[in-house]
Amino acid sequence: MEIELIYSMNNKIEYKYFLLFFIFSCFASFLTSVRFCVALKYIDFKLNILDSWSYVLAVAPFNLFIPSKGGEFGKAYLLRSELDYADTVGSVIIEKYFDIVALNTIGLIGAIINNNFYVMLFFILVLIIILSIPLFFTKKTIKRKNNLLEKLINIFKVFERVYKKPQTSMFLFLNCLSI
Repeated sequence: MEIELIYSMNNKIEYKYFLLFFIFSCFASFLTSVRFCVALKYIDFKLNILDSWSYVLAVAPFNLFIPSKGGEFGKAYLLRSELDYADTVGSVIIEKYFDIVALNTIGLIGAIINNNFYVMLFFILVLIIILSIPLFFTKKTIKRKNNLLEKLINIFKVFERVYKKPQTSMFLFLNCLSI
């Protein structure tokens, strides 16, 4: 009885949706790999698209289990033999930074379209705070010896390059909007 039910449900499946899902997933992962290549340009490292795509696909299963796409730091781990770990972690943080800026921009546009003044003010305030983060980390100096703080500052040194490379920043922002 249950086998017949499974067989009848299998006949009702429209495989065109699986094909569409597969095509859109491949396209989204390709855009993610392009974004990763662009983020690596901040640390002056060139990676071709296929290698970048292999890193993106390698960490994709981890994103299923680690909250907030924390598996993305696996890309930094995979590149640790070729680059300084602080630089690769910084490039992943830059990716996530532009994701947050893009999502807040989408929220601001939605609040403007809906004519919701208070939500619009909220998104403007959040965008101002987020956009000031690179300014904070580029001006930070350490007065006393603290290894953990030094490592964090080294990771966020990538933010110094955000304002120095505006074309790369704009491309990364637009790529984040498209994903």
